[in-house]
Amino acid sequence: MSRRETARLEAFRDRTGFSVLCNTSLNNNGCGFINRTSDLIAYGEKHGLDGYVINDSFVTPRRLGPGTCR
Repeated sequence: MSRRETARLEAFRDRTGFSVLCNTSLNNNGCGFINRTSDLIAYGEKHGLDGYVINDSFVTPRRLGPGTCR
């Protein structure tokens, strides 16, 4: 990461208190951009994300039991 990018992220952290900035045009590998909450949830479950922030809520993935259909 360049110094300019690092400085930008540090300024974001200092201003917001968040140390992570997510690109909202995240591309779902051949499935298009993630534009809906349902797309983000499906992406997170597929890729094992620990959680993500949507507006003012921290969302964690659903935990499915054995034999549960998606």
